[in-house]
Amino acid sequence: NEFLLKAPWFTEQVRRYLVEKYGFDRVYNEGLVVHATCDLALQREAQRVVSEQVTAVDEKRGWRGVDEHLDESGIVARIEELRAKGEARAEGERYAGVVLEAAKKHAIVDLGGAQAILPLAWHEWAYKPDAARNAKYRKQDDLTRALSRGDVVTVEVVNRDFRDAAPFASTDLIGPYAAGTLYQAPELQGALYSYNLEDGAVLAMVGGVDFKATEFNRAVQAYRQVGSTFKPIVYAAAIESKRFTAGTILQDAPLIYNTTGAKLYKPENYGEDYLGDITLRRALALSRNVVTIRVLDQLGLDPVEQMARRLGITSKFDVDLAMGLGSASLTIPEITRAYSAFATGGALIEPHLIDKVVDRDAKVLESFRKPATWEQPISAEVAGVMNYLLQEVASAGTAAAAQKLGVRVAGKTGTTDEFRDAWFVGYTPGVIASVWVGYDNPRSIGASSTGGSIALPIWMDYMEDAFPKSQDRPFPAKGNLSWVGVDESTGRPLEGGRSMPFLPGTAPKGVATEAGQKTAEELLTSEF
Repeated sequence: NEFLLKAPWFTEQVRRYLVEKYGFDRVYNEGLVVHATCDLALQREAQRVVSEQVTAVDEKRGWRGVDEHLDESGIVARIEELRAKGEARAEGERYAGVVLEAAKKHAIVDLGGAQAILPLAWHEWAYKPDAARNAKYRKQDDLTRALSRGDVVTVEVVNRDFRDAAPFASTDLIGPYAAGTLYQAPELQGALYSYNLEDGAVLAMVGGVDFKATEFNRAVQAYRQVGSTFKPIVYAAAIESKRFTAGTILQDAPLIYNTTGAKLYKPENYGEDYLGDITLRRALALSRNVVTIRVLDQLGLDPVEQMARRLGITSKFDVDLAMGLGSASLTIPEITRAYSAFATGGALIEPHLIDKVVDRDAKVLESFRKPATWEQPISAEVAGVMNYLLQEVASAGTAAAAQKLGVRVAGKTGTTDEFRDAWFVGYTPGVIASVWVGYDNPRSIGASSTGGSIALPIWMDYMEDAFPKSQDRPFPAKGNLSWVGVDESTGRPLEGGRSMPFLPGTAPKGVATEAGQKTAEELLTSEF
């Protein structure tokens, strides 16, 4: 089946659904025809992007070493074995090989008669793993520290003739070598889930790096801590309460709470720095943990839990202050669907995988019909403010790199404790998508492995195809919002200040001053 080969994650998920609904016998023996929502070109692109980028991130964790090392007699015997399998040097393919020589700047590997040369320039990642060190500042400068004669390795052939490879453009080496790179099967995993905001048709679903290695579909089956991607739910409840606005000034400063059982709860910002008084807009854009906890504490836990439930989150989670920083473990479709309400003026867009199922007698067993109205858990006004705030994340905050796409983007990065999970949940005016990266058994991906540095680039790579520049358009303007210029140092109205949307009756009061102009209050309290 071509579809199974090209879209295994999607096909398997559809198969599960059909067997559950119609029974094994009917699905396998009665010739059902299924029209899936999958966009095959986008699905292939999503699979490529997740596989390549997660593998690249995994490599940056370092070279985990070889599984097997041979003595001299073993080397000869193994090469004979490999040779019996036939000549190997097709570009892009991977082959088992034995290291014949390891030097500082290159290594030579026998792939069974054909030999590949591995340049140091392609193996700067082959250092010893150390999750506590930032991979950005690490570089292998001597291949003998990674490889030695007799090591059994897997090599991916990059060029059939090594002279075509950039690192060997000017070399005095001679020999019929291919140019290759070490391949290390990634331990790190990733998932992507994306659907159309118009009708909820799921366009692409990738459940891991390699379907052949594991069929567990992380895009729909895994429960993972969502980290800061939960913060917009806190802020949506805050905006709806009318006790907070995009321009509300909040204190970004250290906090300690005395919780039940005499335990102290001390939320901290990433990097443990504090910015003092900042607006709610900036607090979300820069993902300030402490400000989120202040909002949650003042608002109360119940409105936030209720907001999460209204936005379609059904998984159980602890209702406490840590909830504000994303202690909840949710599925990717849950958090994605919640964000769909921010994207659409308050409508919760339910995803679906199947457009139509027809039996062998052309009888339609089920077909998708777009509802006349979607469930509307939040008002168009609250959704409008949230859409503005999430656009700010993607233009002036932790996801500012998304601007390179050249289309309108809104969304939120997420990173859990000790860099165990990296997230980006985001949308354009037409497509919503979520990306998660992490280990199946949660552990640190590595120092500074944030959602913005690891998940966002995968999301952007996918979105380049899913929502090209030619489709860009403004987000739909829904609801009755007042736009007011605000002085972000005081929260007061300011002509020429940052323009922000406010729910009716919540805009800051007072005469709008011009930039640099003192207010009457400031004149009375300042010294002459």
